[in-house]
Amino acid sequence: MNPLPVIAATLALSVLVPILTFLAIPGILGRVIVTILVELSAGAGMLQIRVVESQVLLSKEGLVCAAIYWGVMVVIAGIMA
Repeated sequence: MNPLPVIAATLALSVLVPILTFLAIPGILGRVIVTILVELSAGAGMLQIRVVESQVLLSKEGLVCAAIYWGVMVVIAGIMA
């Protein structure tokens, strides 16, 4: 199985879903919670279908990527407030 299409779809959805829900959620706290839930569900989904291993997600690079994603999404949530 080629993991590239699954990873590409996951990345696209993990950016689009929070931005689309930001329009319906009035407060920044709710937007941050949605961002966290989307990030956790994307990681859990990729782990469940065995596209990536837990060592990859919990490595230093994986955690840095998660922090960058979360930081950018929080900034977008603040801008859309």
